[in-house]
Amino acid sequence: MGTYSTTEKLRLLSNYQDSDYSLG
Repeated sequence: MGTYSTTEKLRLLSNYQDSDYSLG
């Protein structure tokens, strides 16, 4: 856990969902 800005967090979340990390 680092110091990510809101924009960076949103980008990371977008990449996270874009990847094969579907927890469904």
